[in-house]
Amino acid sequence: MSTFIRARLVQFRSYVTRYRRQQRDELQFCMDRPIYGSLVAR
Repeated sequence: MSTFIRARLVQFRSYVTRYRRQQRDELQFCMDRPIYGSLVAR
């Protein structure tokens, strides 16, 4: 049972870190969008 709980905990932690990283990437993308748009427009 403890191994099951540990596996779920690891899965939850990886999900949380992935969610935080996705949020940070979206924020970075919103900040970089004007630069990216100007680069693509050329």
